Amino acid sequence: MLANAPAALAIRAKTTSMPIVLTGAFDPVRAGLAQSLGRPGMNVTGSTQLMDQLTAKHFEFLRQIFPRLKRVGQLVDTTSTGCRLIEEYALRSAQQLGIVFMPYVVANQNEVERAFSLMKTQKERPEALLPCPSSVLFSLRALLFESAVRLRIPFTSYVVTKLPLGVLFSYAATIDEGFYRAARYVDKILKGASPGDLPIEQPSRFQFIINLKTAKALGLTIPPSLLARADQVIE
Repeated sequence: MLANAPAALAIRAKTTSMPIVLTGAFDPVRAGLAQSLGRPGMNVTGSTQLMDQLTAKHFEFLRQIFPRLKRVGQLVDTTSTGCRLIEEYALRSAQQLGIVFMPYVVANQNEVERAFSLMKTQKERPEALLPCPSSVLFSLRALLFESAVRLRIPFTSYVVTKLPLGVLFSYAATIDEGFYRAARYVDKILKGASPGDLPIEQPSRFQFIINLKTAKALGLTIPPSLLARADQVIE
């Protein structure tokens, strides 16, 4: 079976013998899908997305754009275990940089709308918003980005295949790489390999995309050093 982390957890609840190949997981060890990355030891193998390191990188890029960055917010989808993990990573990165982390707990469209209404009235609103991948927030992406642009709060993203509307920048591994790796795992398992003996691989290539259209709309200047690092600049 090919699966992301939530699907893999659901499948493992039904069977511990059927091989499961992850196309990308936030933290398979923390999720209980593997004993370690090097030797999973269960019926699950595949790829991890290193979301803890990606979140730290988003903070690094934001600090370069906003040298005096003080507050970073995040919409935290309580229905997504992956989103709660990323909340932990974001809090850790914020503490290391002396930045105030402002989580907004949501689970549906009404709560997302209330979160943005709260930001609008806050005297000290977040200066940027971090992504939190979840099916609920993905389905509301137009609302998220329109609201963020209206409030002039930059939004970052983990989506690099097609940059969502209104995003300032995106930094992540490509989704395609996870599926390419999955095909190799399937081949090895069909030839007799045990998933528990196949190391869970980490991404080897990340993409950094900057959206200058969003930057200009928000009156932001992107440092030349960041522009030079970008794999793609949308003008």
